[in-house]
Amino acid sequence: MAVVNYRSAFLQTYIVWAIFSLTNLSLLFPFIIPVFLPFLLVFSAKFLNFLAPVFALALLIAIIAFPYVYEKLNNEVKVFSPLIFNIIFIMLFLTIAEIYKCILIAKELYIIKPECTSSQPFIGSLASQGEFSPEHAYYIKNKRIYFWSYSELKYVAGSDESFKTYKSDIEASCS
Repeated sequence: MAVVNYRSAFLQTYIVWAIFSLTNLSLLFPFIIPVFLPFLLVFSAKFLNFLAPVFALALLIAIIAFPYVYEKLNNEVKVFSPLIFNIIFIMLFLTIAEIYKCILIAKELYIIKPECTSSQPFIGSLASQGEFSPEHAYYIKNKRIYFWSYSELKYVAGSDESFKTYKSDIEASCS
């Protein structure tokens, strides 16, 4: 059985999450400067309806799967097991988040039957700056635009101003 070097485990974990934070530095910079992690928790609280089940399921699957992965590793590679665990967790998190988002959006669009719709991958949403932006997802119905909200887990009506702001992007994807 390998002895856990907690310093190495922390460093490997820190490196993985610091690299992951590069997807959106303005939102995820606390992973680079851990002192600011409480601010990330406060900010992400409004997204808990979406993030909590995704996080819990990804963590559960990673915890269940990791012993099987660890067993297959060479002794020389077992030193990097924290790094491998974190990468497995992030891949599971992103995959489950994408599936969950697609299910929620498809369920709502099935009822609404929009004229035009567009959706970006979850990783694209993570990289976007605004809560209500076409980088997440949107649809058009009766010349009104509706944006996907991760905090409300539904589409919310956009203003006429937002339609004008994103008009060229919308026309390109809806033509």
